[in-house]
Amino acid sequence: MAVELLTRHPERLARVVAHEPVLVSLLPDAAEQHTFFSQVVSTFHRAGVDAAMAEMGAGCGEERGEEPDLSGLSPRMLATLSRVRGNSAFFLGRILGQFSAHAPDLAQLDASAGKLVPAAGWASYRLRLYRPAAWLAERYGVALAEFPGGHVGVVTHPREFALELGELLR
Repeated sequence: MAVELLTRHPERLARVVAHEPVLVSLLPDAAEQHTFFSQVVSTFHRAGVDAAMAEMGAGCGEERGEEPDLSGLSPRMLATLSRVRGNSAFFLGRILGQFSAHAPDLAQLDASAGKLVPAAGWASYRLRLYRPAAWLAERYGVALAEFPGGHVGVVTHPREFALELGELLR
């Protein structure tokens, strides 16, 4: 996670665009957020990848009707997406629980906050993964950078997402 890298090694980074970071531990209802992600992990162990991913998508506010148009993607990118899908069991079983429970060292993050750009997708407004980015923007008194699409805007709107990211990194 780039935010954690920023807290530990800020000298190695010029800027971090934190797009909908799963830093739910920062939220006032952190216990509820942790329960949600724990339930997703339990669903994975009980009912498998598809059930857990559906539960996570619904709980994070993803609209199921907006399937990304993959027709313009290169064979290399399609292969990458296939590998990501193939890694879902590992992610759900071994990473999601710890990842979603992470709380950054705020004193360390405060010291490097000038390098942090909190960001969210416009379609995620007020949803579960939008909220930590908004919390960070409020804490540091900066505007929340807005990207096209939702949490996976990089897949649903790749060109527009890349253009916005390029602008923020300049």
